[in-house]
Amino acid sequence: MVIDPSDANFWDGGDGLLPHAAKMGPLDKSDVDRLFRRERVRIVIRDRGGRSREISIDESLQFWQAHARNHTVSPEQVYVSASSMSGEIAYRASEWYDGRGAALVLLEIIR
Repeated sequence: MVIDPSDANFWDGGDGLLPHAAKMGPLDKSDVDRLFRRERVRIVIRDRGGRSREISIDESLQFWQAHARNHTVSPEQVYVSASSMSGEIAYRASEWYDGRGAALVLLEIIR
């Protein structure tokens, strides 16, 4: 699934579309850890149904460490059985640039 700035279902926390989002590349767990050490990180969770939600910048590190890190799969992993993950959810992570000053990590839910 690709972030499409014209997709009306892809909103930021202020009900505005993410302008000019550009994909920087896929991430594994250690890449996301490095981003958190370097800068502030925004996390957006995207479901296959087109719904998205943003974790606030103030809560993103805690969300990553307590939940998402354990559920994030390698970008090279072709097949993922979410049932093998605790809570039956898995994420594929990628980095995006949206011009707002913080790193943006997209966690796409794999079911």
